[in-house]
Amino acid sequence: MMEEKTKDITAQKEADPAPEVVATPKPKKRSCGCWIVFVIILVIFFWSFVIRNFFPFLFYAAIGGFDDKDRPKIEEIVSVEELSPEKDNLNSSSKKSETKSSGGTTTANPVDNNSAVDNEAPAEVTYSFLDFYIDIANTSIAGADRPTIRWNRPVVYIGGKESDDALDATYRTCLNWFVTDFNANSTNVKLEKNAPLANIKIYFMTEQEMIDQYHTKLPFAVPYNNTSGEMTESKIVMPSDTDWLDDEKCWSLKHEIIHAVGFPGHSGKISNSEMSFNPLYITYAGLSSSDQRAIRMLYNSGIPLLYNQQQARDYFANHSY
Repeated sequence: MMEEKTKDITAQKEADPAPEVVATPKPKKRSCGCWIVFVIILVIFFWSFVIRNFFPFLFYAAIGGFDDKDRPKIEEIVSVEELSPEKDNLNSSSKKSETKSSGGTTTANPVDNNSAVDNEAPAEVTYSFLDFYIDIANTSIAGADRPTIRWNRPVVYIGGKESDDALDATYRTCLNWFVTDFNANSTNVKLEKNAPLANIKIYFMTEQEMIDQYHTKLPFAVPYNNTSGEMTESKIVMPSDTDWLDDEKCWSLKHEIIHAVGFPGHSGKISNSEMSFNPLYITYAGLSSSDQRAIRMLYNSGIPLLYNQQQARDYFANHSY
């Protein structure tokens, strides 16, 4: 009896099998790719707006840039006589007293004829371009004879912490213009923007910092060269908190970089030069035609290093410029 019952149950199971249980698939884990993207964006945001604005020293240490300890020392500046021109000729009060035209150019103050003897204007002196070149390439700020110096390497790196970054768009744009114009006029030596490797280093300091450290609030440059006349390094210090107009900022930076590429002097013999005592034009633009020509004379003519004023004059008497 029991066997028959068991058979009946088995037969019933075979005839009416239990419904198949469909396994519920486990939910797939979401990819973490979106979180990675979000984290990357967050890090970039933090880096750009927090570290660079509030802890800039971390940024510059990360890219290997030069640090403030490398700034020129006051004794180095005095030894190369690099403070007097800006102090004497480019001071802030003279800039404020100049009259500006509507086109953004700067014109010299009118001449006071009453100051001349017998109310007669002094006789006009005509200068050659070579006279101007000798003034800026072979004359010190104090007026002494200086030997010819220049960079003598294929690439000269130029840059600065703030000048290559976001301190001031005016300085950054003006530096780009200078590099472009210099490279268009120099055949064998090229400038390249590179702050970490900079041979020409541009520092920006507040006016008060400059007064405390260098006893001036005006920009200056300190070039260095070896005994062969080859330039080895240049340092430029620029004020970061002036009320200058864009054209004044640009002119000041170009002026100091011209010092930094081998022109120690100034001249009043060419009015459209960045190196003029009383420039006719102070513009937010590239280098003037006179300064580009001077660069070609120094870098493309083949004039030997260490030539003094008379040797330079004799050289260009037989070489076109």
